[in-house]
Amino acid sequence: SSGGEWSPSHCKARHKVAIIIPYRNREKNLHIFLRHMHPFLSKQLIEYGIFLVEPQANLTFNRGLLMNIGFLESLNVSNNKWDCFMFHDVDLIPEDERNIYSCPETPRHMSSAVSTFIYQLPHSRIFGGVSALTKQQIYQINGYSNIYFGWGAEGIGSLL
Repeated sequence: SSGGEWSPSHCKARHKVAIIIPYRNREKNLHIFLRHMHPFLSKQLIEYGIFLVEPQANLTFNRGLLMNIGFLESLNVSNNKWDCFMFHDVDLIPEDERNIYSCPETPRHMSSAVSTFIYQLPHSRIFGGVSALTKQQIYQINGYSNIYFGWGAEGIGSLL
């Protein structure tokens, strides 16, 4: 792949997916993620772009704000071509190639079973880790909350 974007050369991609990664100081995880995800995603024959969004060094981490910025910037730098948005933690990688990176009619929790939690959700209301939403769905919920600072437990539905 050239940079963070790829598309199949021998067919038209059925899905155009922007992968938004809120990021800070996880270089080892990032290398593992990229080494795994480029082959994984290209096998699915989707057009994709990976967007790493990092705060300034001295600011408190705000995952929701970074995901909102990543969403808007991915549209801006790529001529508004994405129809699906994956909000993706850098330390999560899919184990099963049948986990298709696309957006269905309703938002999809892509990491509902992770090894850290023995493949069970710690509680029924979790929707973090890896989430798939369409552009329309993101606008309908008004993006992720910008008022939660720190890591984890961010909510959806604040100012975008």
